[in-house]
Amino acid sequence: MSSATESPEVRTRIYRAYRDYFDKAERKRRWNVRTDIPWDQCNPGIDPVVADVVQTFCMVELY
Repeated sequence: MSSATESPEVRTRIYRAYRDYFDKAERKRRWNVRTDIPWDQCNPGIDPVVADVVQTFCMVELY
């Protein structure tokens, strides 16, 4: 690393850019069960086996 990148100001700016990147990625990656599923389009008469598969998938993905 050169001395320019070792200055506290530059290191702070690099760290801030790093955190901003990951914070934005987390906001975009996460979903909300209440707002991101079109509940009005869901079929309440669906076969319970399908619901079990969906529930299992969600449990694995959210773990």
